Amino acid sequence: MLRKLQLFPWASLCAAALLLSGCSGTVSEREVSYGPSNEDFVAAIKQEIDYLVSCEDAMEDIDAVRGRVVKWYGDIVRIWDDKVHIQSHGQEEYWNNFILLLDHPLPKESHIGESTQMVFERDPVYVVGRIMDRKSVLLKSGTEMTVPHLKGFIISKANDRDFENPVWVGHK
Repeated sequence: MLRKLQLFPWASLCAAALLLSGCSGTVSEREVSYGPSNEDFVAAIKQEIDYLVSCEDAMEDIDAVRGRVVKWYGDIVRIWDDKVHIQSHGQEEYWNNFILLLDHPLPKESHIGESTQMVFERDPVYVVGRIMDRKSVLLKSGTEMTVPHLKGFIISKANDRDFENPVWVGHK
């Protein structure tokens, strides 16, 4: 009997916490802490950006730019759960495509009162990622294209070029 009484305060505290968390809504993946805050991570990764490396450089010689962190601009062509196909602007259409690899999906919906931003196909975005390799991707037309693949760190809408309010931040 004494043992049950000792557990009672802890059990009631857990029950109260569960009740409160149920009333306040669910905790999304974006709200869970994975170490440094998104703001700290964004500030740190911005320090690593090599602004001189273009998508064309990665197409010409992937070995010379592999591992570099880049900030590129383009329009979203296609979205999967684990990657985004982006076409940047330039002279050669074929040479201005790349894939941003995602470690979690982009936000797909928001609810009343939330400030969640979303991006869709054809939206212009700025992205930051680490150049990983050049691989094939299957296009909607059924043809394959070999393009640079980047490990995704940040995605922002075109009007947020400094990543003050990113749409998506990788989990490091």
